[in-house]
Amino acid sequence: MPAVSPCRTGRLGRLTVELTDSPGSLAEVTAVLGRLEANIVEVLHQRTFVSLPLQSAEVEFILQTRGLPHMRAVVEGLRAEGIEGRWVEQQAD
Repeated sequence: MPAVSPCRTGRLGRLTVELTDSPGSLAEVTAVLGRLEANIVEVLHQRTFVSLPLQSAEVEFILQTRGLPHMRAVVEGLRAEGIEGRWVEQQAD
């Protein structure tokens, strides 16, 4: 039986967050992710080459979660803290 990708089971996913480009913004998001028990595997902080308003940044997190319900709970938990995040859908193999 072939192994199922962690991405397909929701255990690994890409979350994109737009935040203000100011001191402490990234720390605030990572603190919330920690409280929501999402494990940060990788971070890409993009301030240039994106079509965002000035003083904004896009941060992409690769997160390890307990599965799809946990992924949804992470987005809802961020939203409850005033942080908008969205999961980036994986491409089909």
